[in-house]
Amino acid sequence: MGKLAQGFLTADRFSAYKKLLKLIPGLTIAFCRVHFRRDFIRAALGDKSLEPWAEQWKWRIGEIFQLNKARLKDPARQKDLEKALAKLEATIAAELKDPALKEVQHKVLKSAKKHWEGLTVFVNNPRVPMENNVAERHLRVAALGRNNYYGTHAEWSSHFTAICLTLTQTARLYGLNPQAYLHYYLDGCAESGGVPKDLKPYLPWNIKAETLEGK
Repeated sequence: MGKLAQGFLTADRFSAYKKLLKLIPGLTIAFCRVHFRRDFIRAALGDKSLEPWAEQWKWRIGEIFQLNKARLKDPARQKDLEKALAKLEATIAAELKDPALKEVQHKVLKSAKKHWEGLTVFVNNPRVPMENNVAERHLRVAALGRNNYYGTHAEWSSHFTAICLTLTQTARLYGLNPQAYLHYYLDGCAESGGVPKDLKPYLPWNIKAETLEGK
């Protein structure tokens, strides 16, 4: 944990995540391709003349999503995915050389080139998703709560909130009722006179939904 943590972080390109990589060398950041796609949509919203260009890029990015799905079902499609991404990278480089490129186009494509390594982590790591939609949907609970109770106001409270949300959202991820799950665990603490020595029976992925009935 902490600075010794290892694994993949799927996120947008917010600077705080990049700072985290410097603090924790064991992390690898995988940039969300939905956010990448959104760059082209926003560019067209600000300049209607860019709509054909943005639509073409949306199609190219959509093709990568489809090829990745095919690769996950059939590993033999790995080469197809790699070829498509190589072509995409070459297209970015070619467009950046176009003297007629508008400033907003240059900004979007330059960002893609700069973050390309993070945008392609999923290629050699099939278990890493191409986007962070699942995480953002779970974080929405925290964001709504923050708006309702005006933040946590203390560092210890922020850590406590993070722990609680991690527990409840993990329970939900495994199809458990969060309230029943906490009730189940706290009952275990009461019976043990403190934190149970063996926590394996309390891990969400080791608990069946029917075990929590009546809690």
